[in-house]
Amino acid sequence: MKNITLILILITQLNAFGQGQVNCSLLQATDVIINNSNLSIDFGIYNGDTMDSHYPYIAFTIDNNGDTLQHGDINWFVTPALDTSWYSYNLPNPISPSYPLNIYFVYSNLTGSNPGSDTCILNYTQTITSHIEIDERTVKLFPNPSNDIITITLDQHSNGQIILTDILGKVVLRKSFTSNEVQLNLKILASKGTYFAKVLDSTGNVITIKKLICR
Repeated sequence: MKNITLILILITQLNAFGQGQVNCSLLQATDVIINNSNLSIDFGIYNGDTMDSHYPYIAFTIDNNGDTLQHGDINWFVTPALDTSWYSYNLPNPISPSYPLNIYFVYSNLTGSNPGSDTCILNYTQTITSHIEIDERTVKLFPNPSNDIITITLDQHSNGQIILTDILGKVVLRKSFTSNEVQLNLKILASKGTYFAKVLDSTGNVITIKKLICR
């Protein structure tokens, strides 16, 4: 009887996640960060729909030359509506893509009245935060990974703000700085995992975005 009860609870919870079709016109690729040093590519996708996106991932990305930059598999989490979520993938080799990019964003609805997967093709043009490649000459972050104190040094800036977000785009830490060296305490974070440190100058412009691992 207990097993049957647990199964019924699970089915009820899954059905609660059932949804219809997300409006592709309300999805936007806001950031693409390529790090050829660590062979990684990170995508920020804003979901402007009021409907949560279920089990989303970027199946593949094609640049303006028709070259495929990455392949992705399903992520087993639900991304919130009206928020930005991050998707991280490994690169087989360093890349220097031709923009704009066509990003094939797939979301799977495994329950509800219309189960299945849908694909939205998102167009992305290079901006100040895209293809940053994390310039180690001007902004450094160490040690990384870490479970304690990390230090960020800036060669050309001594005033601004650091905004730390998780992979779903939720802000978990904000810190202003007035020197060329900033320390962040990762012990205050609720969980381990991947985070993004967006470094802003005194006028609010993005200097760089660093990916860091809390272990």
